Formats: sequence, structure tokens, C-alpha cells
Amino acid sequence: MWHNVTRTSLAGDRRRRFPGTKEGWNTLQETTDAELFGRAALWALAEDKARNEIFNVSNGDVYRWRQLWNELAAFYDLPIAEPLAMSTVSEMSEKAPLWDSMVARYGLHATPYEQIANWAFVDWMLNFGEETIQSTIKIRQAGFADCIDTHQSFRRQLTRLRELRIVA
Repeated sequence: MWHNVTRTSLAGDRRRRFPGTKEGWNTLQETTDAELFGRAALWALAEDKARNEIFNVSNGDVYRWRQLWNELAAFYDLPIAEPLAMSTVSEMSEKAPLWDSMVARYGLHATPYEQIANWAFVDWMLNFGEETIQSTIKIRQAGFADCIDTHQSFRRQLTRLRELRIVA
């Protein structure tokens, strides 16, 4: 979202464009909510069936960016536009002064620009062309069955960041 806020601030265009490739927009993906992963780790520490085992942990559902993107835009009350592939690494490389002005303008927590995002990881996530679905049957059969809807996970995390005044 930060990428789109800066483009809005620079160009006055409020539309939110997906900055990844067509493949990244359309491939089936899965992710792991940090709190869910934490619960899985705590479960594994206490569960005899988990001793010396390796488990895949994911939210339990799958998504496509073309579906999740609408949800992210709605969270920020921004209209969406067609995807436009670009490198967030290069687009965001010199935006620290803009970030600082946004922190001041919106009364955000003074988070150093270098800590707000790992743009290389963002590029990787938005441009991943292969479907990445891993089985979680082994951990479920061992007794850990927690899950979370990915859309709900993103909304919850963004709401938390907003409450902490890290994002507006």
C-alpha cells in the first residue's frame, strides 16, 4: 500500500495498481499468518508427536493477488486500476523524504524508512509465477489444525498497524 500512497502523493492518482507481473496477479498462492505460525511453533514445542518432525504451516486456504488486491484497496478506500508491472525496489529507492513527510503529516509512529518494507521481498511476492501450494496434512494429522482466512489475516494485520499508527 505504501507504494500506492507515494504514487498518489506524487501524481495525484488515487487508483491502486498491482505492481507485479501478470503471472503474479493470476497464480494461486498461499501464505502463513505470523500469529498462526507462532501458535504452530508453541504447539510443536509441547507436542510429543512433533518431536524431530518437520511440518509445513500455512493459513489453510489459497488466494490470487487479483482477489486479495481488491480487499487491500478497500481497506484504504482506494479505487483499483489495471496492474502495472514495475520494480518496487527501484520505485521506492529514493522515497525516504516522502515517507518522513507522511509520518509528520498523518501523525504516524516515527518508523525509519528502511524498516517499513523489504522491497526485494515485495517484488518477489508480487512476481512469483509458480503456484506455491504445500500440503499441511502432516501437521493436521499430528494434531495442529488451526487456520485463518488469508483475507481476514491481511485485514487484521493492517488494522493492527493502523492502531499502532504505523500506517494511516
